Amino acid sequence: MTPSQANPMTRAEKLEMYLSLPEKDTRRVNERVDYAGIETALAEAGRMSRESASAGKPKVSWRFRRPSRKVILIAAAVAILLILAIACICTGLFSRALNFKKKSALNSITLPSNAPRKSKPETPAVEPKEEANKIVFLSARDKDANETRHFQAIYNMNPDGSEQTPLTEVGSNYTPSISPDESQIAYSHNGAIWIMHIDGGGKRELVHGEPDDGGYGGYYYPIWSPDGTKLAFIWEEKDPRLYVFDIISGELFSNIGPSEGVFAIGWLSDNRTIIFESGHDAIETVEYDGQNAQKIFSDSDFRYRDLVVAPQGDGFVFSRASRDAKGKDNTIVAGSYPGFAARDIAVTPYAWPARLTNAGIAIINYGQDGFIGQLDAIDTRSGKQWTLCQYNDASGEVTSTYADHSGDAFYLENQRHDKSSSTGIITQSSFIFRVDMDGTVTRITDSGADSRPTWR
Repeated sequence: MTPSQANPMTRAEKLEMYLSLPEKDTRRVNERVDYAGIETALAEAGRMSRESASAGKPKVSWRFRRPSRKVILIAAAVAILLILAIACICTGLFSRALNFKKKSALNSITLPSNAPRKSKPETPAVEPKEEANKIVFLSARDKDANETRHFQAIYNMNPDGSEQTPLTEVGSNYTPSISPDESQIAYSHNGAIWIMHIDGGGKRELVHGEPDDGGYGGYYYPIWSPDGTKLAFIWEEKDPRLYVFDIISGELFSNIGPSEGVFAIGWLSDNRTIIFESGHDAIETVEYDGQNAQKIFSDSDFRYRDLVVAPQGDGFVFSRASRDAKGKDNTIVAGSYPGFAARDIAVTPYAWPARLTNAGIAIINYGQDGFIGQLDAIDTRSGKQWTLCQYNDASGEVTSTYADHSGDAFYLENQRHDKSSSTGIITQSSFIFRVDMDGTVTRITDSGADSRPTWR
């Protein structure tokens, strides 16, 4: 029995085999077949297929062959490499997205004063330096005797008056202000706002501005926000306007506040709100971007002025007087933030606040007729009041036009007026004094040309 007889093919299988033959084989079969029956043709086609395979031609296989172990390993390795490549790409994209979110978040929050800061390249912030307990003041001691303009240099010194060091050259330098961490100084130079280290290094111009041809105008009185990230200052002209510079973003917010004029500015503790004296008539607030402006104290019968704000922004003091009294009925008012609760702490003629400390001590300057006056301290929380010193501005005794608190002492400027017996010309000298809380007075500068001491 032949193999074909032992396992006979069905007609369907024979037909499938015939149709799968190459064209030339089927043509040869068609030439030799007598078409007597399809089974005979299929048998001849099978024989010829076997002959072709034995002659080295490709053998047709109808069975699925399982890949070898080597092929499987290669395919697996390729698949693993593809998966790793895709994972790396996805990780990189995720990392980029995360970094972008972090940068966006940093741009939207307020950083503490000791945190690393980044600003736009054109307005880089000064890096903090570790140095504290310095008094900064203005001095014209090195001014050319022939110079008629009010030029002066910015100096610093220790609390006892030692190591008096110039930080700038003599020039148009005004209104220095020390940062909350005592590492930087903001000041006005040639009508622009500049910033430098407490030791005078790293000077940068933050906001450019120049006085007009008549010498009028310019940016002055920079005040730091409690967190050290923003500066508020005034464009001084007929009706001074309020500006704010964001040190983190480098953005300048212009012409904030009312058109009546902005005076005596200060930051509140939320690091967003600025309180100021509006046209010497009202006390108002506005956020640094110009939003939420509102009048806090206003009355058509009174004037509100002489505003001073505690450095950390949780308290403020101002004077209130009748419009027609010309200061003869001044009332000193102390307020707190948040809430703006306020109460009268003193009623006296010709008195105005000079400073308010973080401890709530208000320094009140009591002026009298002529050059006679005294410097008092009032605890705005307990109401306790005491006299620090008296002054005579004509004879050169201590005066308190600019006073600042430094723990257990105040630093203030003394102005002395000397009249020449031969010419009758009055010359003015100014010194800086330290006044301790027990009333002890010590002069700590001797040049006769020093003014505006300030200290955090």
